[in-house]
Amino acid sequence: MRRDRGGPLGRLTDAARPLAAALMLAVAASSAPRLAEADTQPGGYSVRHDDPEMNAAIAKAVATVDPFIDRLSELEAAGDFHAVKFPLSDRGNVEHLRINRPQFRNGHFAGSLASQPISLKRWSYGDEIEVSPGEITDWIAIADDTLYGGFTLHVLNRRLPPQDRQAAQEPPGVPIPDRVTLWD
Repeated sequence: MRRDRGGPLGRLTDAARPLAAALMLAVAASSAPRLAEADTQPGGYSVRHDDPEMNAAIAKAVATVDPFIDRLSELEAAGDFHAVKFPLSDRGNVEHLRINRPQFRNGHFAGSLASQPISLKRWSYGDEIEVSPGEITDWIAIADDTLYGGFTLHVLNRRLPPQDRQAAQEPPGVPIPDRVTLWD
């Protein structure tokens, strides 16, 4: 595979946190931890826990996680951005958070929380977390100038007004394709 380190994607390792915040837009809902999402960033989007399009996106992310797992070491070695999103709940509050650059150990994604939860008091930015593949609600990777995965991101991106879609992609300017890209 070609590993072009020039242009905006060549700087992803330095920009992983802001990029993740822009790309991994999350959503809030009132119940159903496996199906509802909440962002840890101000200005998150609300989506009903029974939203069929969002729930279908989550199901596709879970169903396609194995090729992502197979490429984790390659993504890490190349310095390519990758993350998983998963729900955490406490006292009826649910937020979907990320592990950026997760490792896969003993059948679980492992890493630290990539953002500070808004309403979950049991966890903080940087806390070590393990999540099974069946618990994720999304996965994303950016490699060879291509965005892979990001199922819930695609749903939210389609729902944004065009001017907001553009803002979510800049900087560093990673385009969100019309369809989810998977590895062959």
